[in-house]
Amino acid sequence: MKKIIFTLFVLLYSITGAKASHIVGGEMSYECLGNNQYKVILKVYRDCQSININGETTPFDEPAAITAFTGNNVLFQTSPGITSVDVLYNTALYPDEIDIDLSNPCLIPPSDVCVDQAVYETIITLPFNSLGYYISYQRCCRNNNINNIGNPGQTGATYTIYISDLAQTSCNSSPIFNNFPPVVICNNQPINFDHSATDTQGDQLVYSFCAPSVGASPGDPQPNDASAPPYGNVAFAAPFTPASPLGPGITIDPSTGLITGTPTTNGQFVVGVCVDESRNGVWISSTRRDFQFNVMDCTVSLFADINSDSISPSGAFVFDQCSDTVISFVNQSGQAQFIDNYLWEFNLGPGNIFTSILEDPTVTFPGYGTYTGTLIVNPNSVGCTDTAVVIVTLYESPNAAYTYTYDSCIIGPIVFDNNSTGSVSPIVTHSWDFGDDSTMTIVDPIYQYQDAGTFNVQLEVTDANGCTDVTSQTITWAPTSIIDIIPSTASGCIPLEVLFENNSYPINGYDLFWTFGDGFTGTASDPVHTYQDTGLFTVTVIITSPLGCFAIDTFPDLINVRNPPNANFFAIYDSCAYGPVSFFETAQEGDAPIVEYEWDFKDGQFSLDSNVIHQYDSAGTFLVTLAITDGNDCVVEHTEQIDWYPAPIFQVGQPQFAGCEPFTVQIENTSYPINGYQLLWNLGDGYYSSEASPVHTYEEVGLYDLNLSIVSPTGCYAEFDFNNLVNVLPNPEADFTSTPDQPSNFDPHVQFTDGSIDAVTWEWDFGNGAISLEQNPLHTFTDTGLQVIKLVATHISGCQDSTYKSIDVQPQFTYFLPNALTPNNDGVNDGYRGVGELFAITDFQMQIWNRWGELIFETNEPADSWNGRINNTGEMVKNGVYVCIATLIGPRGQKYEYKTFATVVR
Repeated sequence: MKKIIFTLFVLLYSITGAKASHIVGGEMSYECLGNNQYKVILKVYRDCQSININGETTPFDEPAAITAFTGNNVLFQTSPGITSVDVLYNTALYPDEIDIDLSNPCLIPPSDVCVDQAVYETIITLPFNSLGYYISYQRCCRNNNINNIGNPGQTGATYTIYISDLAQTSCNSSPIFNNFPPVVICNNQPINFDHSATDTQGDQLVYSFCAPSVGASPGDPQPNDASAPPYGNVAFAAPFTPASPLGPGITIDPSTGLITGTPTTNGQFVVGVCVDESRNGVWISSTRRDFQFNVMDCTVSLFADINSDSISPSGAFVFDQCSDTVISFVNQSGQAQFIDNYLWEFNLGPGNIFTSILEDPTVTFPGYGTYTGTLIVNPNSVGCTDTAVVIVTLYESPNAAYTYTYDSCIIGPIVFDNNSTGSVSPIVTHSWDFGDDSTMTIVDPIYQYQDAGTFNVQLEVTDANGCTDVTSQTITWAPTSIIDIIPSTASGCIPLEVLFENNSYPINGYDLFWTFGDGFTGTASDPVHTYQDTGLFTVTVIITSPLGCFAIDTFPDLINVRNPPNANFFAIYDSCAYGPVSFFETAQEGDAPIVEYEWDFKDGQFSLDSNVIHQYDSAGTFLVTLAITDGNDCVVEHTEQIDWYPAPIFQVGQPQFAGCEPFTVQIENTSYPINGYQLLWNLGDGYYSSEASPVHTYEEVGLYDLNLSIVSPTGCYAEFDFNNLVNVLPNPEADFTSTPDQPSNFDPHVQFTDGSIDAVTWEWDFGNGAISLEQNPLHTFTDTGLQVIKLVATHISGCQDSTYKSIDVQPQFTYFLPNALTPNNDGVNDGYRGVGELFAITDFQMQIWNRWGELIFETNEPADSWNGRINNTGEMVKNGVYVCIATLIGPRGQKYEYKTFATVVR
């Protein structure tokens, strides 16, 4: 009985890190398409961690060589001379990484394991053969680190399928495995893998472990033709066998293909699974799958976790709580997607067991002490569960208490007496907070406040178990103040403003009462008081604390207020004359003689003389101030308004402004002072302007006298005549004529004749870069078209005038057609074509027609001639008259047509 062998070999990255062969397996199946055609499907697998000498992932075979044999082991030619089919894989879909699927979702496989697959498909035509066909692909070699076969690094693999005679006659297709075998199985974890296959015809399938096949050798690892069957089996190393490839305890169900058991040894193991296919009790084929299990240590992803105070060295979750016997537990277990339920248990004493299935339970413990418990995640699961141990210790807290003593009206420290007591453990720390950002850690502190106020004094005590208690009291510290004041000045002239700087201590939150000695009082901490009378003044201050403690102090004759001097002055100046201002002080002394004068003229200038003469540079209104200082340092000021707007000094920027008519000029007025003045210009041609520096256009030639009158803001009037200030010079008048009226390319010479008036020099610009300084130049144009001519004429005064005129240089051409030709090859009049000066023409066409309306010659080149033959290459035409039509487009786009009769005479 023949069997179908279906092989899958999965070779993964070495557990020990040694370099593995990049091809790690493959499988082959077929599908009957009818008409003796079969689709053969080869799947090849590689370790995607395998790197070649170039640092790249080792490639799949491209192409893969697939070989066919008849059932009597004879090489079958799929086409004449072709023994193997080279098949490429679909690069758009593959390589494709295969997912790692573990039977227990709580397990996480190692991260450095992965397998890629490539799929090769081809269609082979196999005529019926009663002995059947083998389709094979071979590759070497297996992984050196395989544990259950001998010499694995020198052992190749064969992936083959057998198509029996019954499979051919019934158009049978091989069974297809439903799932890829697990890339990784976890050591000491149960495996539960469905290795079943599907048969489209519904045939009966029986599963068993069997031996994989050997194949290519290290000397020829990738043969062009596979070797002929039959193929030998790999040699298992004891204690492993084909029926026990993973050791005892791993079995396969013959009816379902379910592989179950628990592996107990890490390593790499080659496993073969055979599937026998029968129909109506008659065997059809056997499919063999060869794959490699990688047994490795996996990480359990699910875990029990609780938000606790600490974790003990043994991993227990520790809770230490003071005072309260109720705890609300926070469950932090993961992974949530694998958790179905929880079970909490606590031993609360003899016969008292607390249980809860809540995720976050709240437990009320019966009293202080230590309790143990557990949290079980998925309590009914076999492999997907975890347990956390809980230790709870409840402590009674200490009692914080203190008293204090101090004299409320004396500046001094407060003495604190700590009366705190422990419960079951001694107090180990004492933390004081005095409410002013100051702290201490001694048992009985003595503390001095730096400023008065009401303070919340807090004491926190901690015992040896870490339990704490806090107590606080409100203390007001407001003793009698030590009075200390400093006036900003002790003497001065009325009105005298004094700031009383209060440096008394303490005064924060205190009430203050001031008497300033002149009948006025105040309650501010640092008052400002203005004395309006002269004399000596006694100042008294009373300070009362919030507790009623008060202090009083009197400062006799503290402030001395004196009479100031009287500041005054007058000014003498001619308001309409440009000259200085004389200032004279008329100040009167007070209680002390005057010792200093200071003038501020408000133009940036100052003086320290008693009487001064000052010259202003610019007109304006100035608030002049005189400040005087006496022997008591009394300073007083007096201000007077000075309106200094004298008649100006007349002047302009240049003696004369000259230009050609019409002449636009800006009169640069540099007269001063004129800021704020009213001005009126008589511009000499009947026009006036009130601008300081007017802009005006003179239309007529001549000399112009201008007059400027100015009135200051104080009414001072002045005027000035500027004779011959503006000189307007005459212009020429440019003009010219030219002949001929219509120049052309046949006659491009143009005579220009000057017609300018009052010109002494001429400059011609002919628009093409050519110029001339002659009065009547002759110019030859080198191009046709519209030409713009410019003439610049210059007057003896230097003034110029320009004129522009356009001349059209017309493009012209000539064209004439003859009326006969004698095509007898005598060299005279043998060809027929037009003649002329064809300047700048386009779209030329000449046609010759016979009397029957037939076109016998046509050309687009004016230089081409008709030689009397049809199209210049056919038969010679007969003597007679022929119609000639020539058309062209002229230089300026006009269409021209020429018609004539051409007589042929030979």
